[in-house]
Amino acid sequence: MLYDYLVVGAGLYGSVFAQQMKKAGCSVLLIDKNSHVAGHVYDKNQNGVMLQVYGPHIFRTCNKLVWDYVSQFTKFNNYQHKVKAISGGKIYSLPYCMATFNQLWGCIRPDEAKAKIAEQIIPNNNPQNFEEMALSRVGRDIYKTFLYGYTKKQWQRDPKELPASIASRLPLRFTYNDNYFNDPHQGIPVDGYTAMIKRMIDGVDLGLNLDFFSIDDWHKLAHKLVFSGPIDKLFDYCYGDLEYLTLRFEHMTIDGDFQGTTVVNYTDESIPFTRVTEHKHFLNPDCPRSIVTHEFPDLWHRDKTPYYPVVDDKNRAKHLQYMQLVNKDIIIGGRLGNFQYYNMDQVIGCALQDTKHELEQNTSLDR
Repeated sequence: MLYDYLVVGAGLYGSVFAQQMKKAGCSVLLIDKNSHVAGHVYDKNQNGVMLQVYGPHIFRTCNKLVWDYVSQFTKFNNYQHKVKAISGGKIYSLPYCMATFNQLWGCIRPDEAKAKIAEQIIPNNNPQNFEEMALSRVGRDIYKTFLYGYTKKQWQRDPKELPASIASRLPLRFTYNDNYFNDPHQGIPVDGYTAMIKRMIDGVDLGLNLDFFSIDDWHKLAHKLVFSGPIDKLFDYCYGDLEYLTLRFEHMTIDGDFQGTTVVNYTDESIPFTRVTEHKHFLNPDCPRSIVTHEFPDLWHRDKTPYYPVVDDKNRAKHLQYMQLVNKDIIIGGRLGNFQYYNMDQVIGCALQDTKHELEQNTSLDR
């Protein structure tokens, strides 16, 4: 017997796709090379702390359809994300709001902050790189304090070498609201993302520790392939490697409280890590133990884990070449397959849309 779908990757995209097709009566085999489901949102309980193993993930969305969908599989707490930044030994509030402007310049009123930023901005009607775009939007002090060092560390290259589009969304908020996100639906699953995914794929045939690239011919397993991994690897890098950012995490367990909040960004170029996450503040801030994660950007090569696509003109063109190789038996999805920087709700929304389209196009599968 052939499955209707072989779904590669038990992260958000693959799990939603598998759940929806299973619900529709299709046969699905979901596989993952790891020993666990949930992909990069994988978490586990250690000493009463839910450790987000691959960095902090805060679920938030404006899309009620997506919110209602995930709420079938978990309950969310009322967590509101707050981020601090340390620069030059001083701590600031993020995103850029009146608290930040007061800490940076002593401004108290919005009109004072607006006037200060107007003095700082370097006008540019056609910015050619990240630095030019940032300076034209937020000015010199914010760029120097928060963006230059952090961006250089995160992207492993000078901001002048990065596309302007990366800095196209640098919001300035002229209120004292320092909630990092304004989405109406926010929270952390009360028993973790892994538990949420397990409920989602309950009843789906699952193969863990199974690398898709160890399979001789996937056509012997299923009629269709749903692939959410790196698309360049799927096609054996025939057009060359797409570029990604990769990360390294160092976890440590301590007694007490390390930093008093979930996430602190370290913007100085001289400090090798970009941010520190203290996981207990997501779900259990009163826990006597704490797990702290230092996050280090790392140089990318194809044997490392891809985290963030480097979406510049060169890589977009290369990704388009790969997409032209996709035939009617293959569905590409997810952040790596589509080579897009998606938030979690966007990944889920894309999977719901793709399954809807698939079911509309295939009211009966060829046997």
